[in-house]
Amino acid sequence: MLPSPVRCRTAPGVLRVRVPRHRPGVPEAQPPLDWRRLRKLAAAVGRTAAGRPGPVPPR
Repeated sequence: MLPSPVRCRTAPGVLRVRVPRHRPGVPEAQPPLDWRRLRKLAAAVGRTAAGRPGPVPPR
């Protein structure tokens, strides 16, 4: 038996709470990253839609 009210303290980041994954109020998960599309976009940097180098930006 403990006298009420019971007062507890925790340090920041040490308390872990387990909750159901599919609970009300949780936003939809983001779709997984499409690495193939990301590589394709990264390879296209600096080229125009025609596949030729674009203009050099002024310095």
